[in-house]
Amino acid sequence: MKRSVRYTMRSLPTTSIATNSGSIIYSLYIPIIVRGVALILALLIIPCEFIFRYRLSDSEDSILHYIQESRSDSLDSFFKFVVFTGSQSIIVIILPILFNILDPVVTFKICIVSCHLLYLQSFLALIQTDPRPYWVHTNIRGINCENGYGSPSEETLFSLVFYLYIIIEIFEKKRSNIRYFLYFIASIWISLIGYSEIYLGENFLHQIIFTMSIGYIYLTIALSLDVYISQIALVSSYYDNKNRKSKVYWFISCTAMLLVLIAIMINVETNMNISIIWIKNAYKECKFSHDISCAYSFDQSSWIFYNLGAVIGAQFTSEKLPLGWWRTSWLKKIARSGISAGISYGIYYGFNSIPTYDNTTQFVFNYVINTFLCAIISFGALPLIFEKIKLNSTVRQFSETFASGISLNEFE
Repeated sequence: MKRSVRYTMRSLPTTSIATNSGSIIYSLYIPIIVRGVALILALLIIPCEFIFRYRLSDSEDSILHYIQESRSDSLDSFFKFVVFTGSQSIIVIILPILFNILDPVVTFKICIVSCHLLYLQSFLALIQTDPRPYWVHTNIRGINCENGYGSPSEETLFSLVFYLYIIIEIFEKKRSNIRYFLYFIASIWISLIGYSEIYLGENFLHQIIFTMSIGYIYLTIALSLDVYISQIALVSSYYDNKNRKSKVYWFISCTAMLLVLIAIMINVETNMNISIIWIKNAYKECKFSHDISCAYSFDQSSWIFYNLGAVIGAQFTSEKLPLGWWRTSWLKKIARSGISAGISYGIYYGFNSIPTYDNTTQFVFNYVINTFLCAIISFGALPLIFEKIKLNSTVRQFSETFASGISLNEFE
């Protein structure tokens, strides 16, 4: 008789993983040239952006002015829509859909990578305090009137990592032929988002290049650490007596990350004097919910609490429902996805409409509680409701792996 093996996080080999519901997750090999490019960007392009950014801002003034000379109402509306497709708010639509049609571990990997990307964006924005073009130059119009600092470009960074990572997780690892077409479409659209930010006066060209460099580096690191992210996603999305501690660990990590960002924000507010020229130029055409300061950039860190809510919700679902509850016909998957995405979207924008009168209450009610509730309801409450109305699978699956993760290399 073959002796049983107790699998732990450390003993998990770095090839492929079998989830509790029977899906196989493969880790991709990242070629040395891909890692080399990421290293060059980190050592060369990014430092150059910090050193020459003010000189570049002055030299790119004429380029932005020339682009905006061709503007029209129809182009304004089109490019605003393009930028919206890169907005972080689409998380509350896309992730509930994926949770209802894919193995929860895959959805959780996308959730972890995306939410911590937005934290990184917030962190870098507070460190750089880079102005938007129309804050600095009177001849540049702020057509979209976005809040927060200009670098990294929020929509460009998020769309680059979010869309490409989804394609990699769903199509690349299955070697699907459609992946090349999706890569092509995604690349064109991400480039269009970057151009839209320039057209709308929200970002300089060098800020877009810097943002894409950051996105490339982040995506390379995420793929290089894929097996570890898979392990974390396994433990975080499945409930048992051992894994329930992960909720506490996630809460502690979210609190610690938030405290770090609060310290940075306080330092920025104390030591940085916002130029009166920035304020006058920005308010010439735009009315902001924030002053020209670090408040909005800080608020984007709240997405780590969406990840926390997803952990709590998914573990509650796995405790109450059988494994593979999501394995149904496509008709039921579409029905669940539509309901979940619609309710999540309603909660998100409902809380955003709550009036607040200072930065603290706005952060708590419009961001932290908002994103946390969206996740905990989408990942926890709604699957149980779907079970009651017969939209889940009726097949009962059981597992003895306790979400520790099993590599295919362990099978003989």
